[in-house]
Amino acid sequence: MKARLPKGYGRPDPNAMMRQVQKMQDEIRAKQEELEAKEYTGTASGEMVTVTMTGKHEITAVKIKPELWIPTISRCWKT
Repeated sequence: MKARLPKGYGRPDPNAMMRQVQKMQDEIRAKQEELEAKEYTGTASGEMVTVTMTGKHEITAVKIKPELWIPTISRCWKT
């Protein structure tokens, strides 16, 4: 007499695995779109510099507090 394994054990169903892979890919794609739609803000040096960017790595704003500007450098930038 041959022993039987419970359903789900033994040889995996390739169709079920493909459905699971497709579902995971869809979930990853949805999460990527969700992250790309958001804006993120990072700060440095005690909020002296603030950068805002999208989830697509596009910089939308850079704020530098005036205390960081050195007078000689700012004069060089004037045209």
